Amino acid sequence: EGKVFNLKWGAELVRLLHVAMGSASELEVHLLLLRDLGLPNNPNCQQLAREVTKVKRTLTLSIGNLRAER
Repeated sequence: EGKVFNLKWGAELVRLLHVAMGSASELEVHLLLLRDLGLPNNPNCQQLAREVTKVKRTLTLSIGNLRAER
């Protein structure tokens, strides 16, 4: 019973991490559009782009680790 619960919980967590990845990718696209329009000369936009990259890397590793555990 505990194993079944962990499998369901793990699958749900992976699903939610994929949702988060989609949101991070959407933000990344918006930042790229701003860059292409020449709008983000603001260092905050550049920092945000770096942070999004870090978040996506972390999400990718987390998803991979959870899948390996199953």
